Amino acid sequence: MKLHIGNRIKSARIMAGLSLRELSAQLEGIVSHTAIKKYED
Repeated sequence: MKLHIGNRIKSARIMAGLSLRELSAQLEGIVSHTAIKKYED
């Protein structure tokens, strides 16, 4: 069964213990937390 990219992003983020804002900060603001949320939905 294929996972959508959003599901993979969310799973990896949760496994790393990061919030949406923390992940955005780790990416040095290249991708906003709102954009990440849209990918995960």
